[in-house]
Amino acid sequence: MNILIAHSNPSSLEANREILQSVRADYNTEGAASLSEVEEKISQKEFDVLLVDHDLEKGNNNYLFEELKKYTTKCAVILTIPENEEELARRARDVGIYNTVNKTKGYLTKLSDTLDRAFEYKKNRSEERRG
Repeated sequence: MNILIAHSNPSSLEANREILQSVRADYNTEGAASLSEVEEKISQKEFDVLLVDHDLEKGNNNYLFEELKKYTTKCAVILTIPENEEELARRARDVGIYNTVNKTKGYLTKLSDTLDRAFEYKKNRSEERRG
């Protein structure tokens, strides 16, 4: 499964990649530190899942959601959000983001089920578009 992880903090980005790859060896992860880098990588390679930190654009949520909406047809987008941020979760659903995940202690190690469902969702949508 090809996963693009987008996080503005380089050390968090690398830690996220390492944790996910330690959870499952078949996770092929790449990182992006900005939405422009996400755009560049998605234009060059097919990703099954785009895992995005809510603060990628440093609080500019309107821009973040506008940009993420473009990727919902190319891959399953998962947005990580702080606990109790129902407004962010609602806005994510409104623009077609596949799922939101609360950033609680150990959330990355528990993410494999969500990633597997996102992969199936993306695969089914691709088949529907071809069929």
